[in-house]
Amino acid sequence: MIYLFLNFLGTGELIFTVLIFILLFGADKIPSFSRNIAMLINKLKDASEDIKREINNSNLDIKSNIDEEIDQILKSKKNKNK
Repeated sequence: MIYLFLNFLGTGELIFTVLIFILLFGADKIPSFSRNIAMLINKLKDASEDIKREINNSNLDIKSNIDEEIDQILKSKKNKNK
């Protein structure tokens, strides 16, 4: 997904962008900037995994509640038929 925007960037444009990046931030700040971006990406991945896990757990809870309700309805119907 990250490489999608690179399809329409040529080599010269990419080099120009990197040079501008170095001029704006300086060569000494780029490693810390990259580290911070990597930590941000990892935190976002962890947060998305937590959200997915919560959604799956809530779906399982809802499904088990529905199954219990169906069982109770079926039992009550059997009791009425007797």
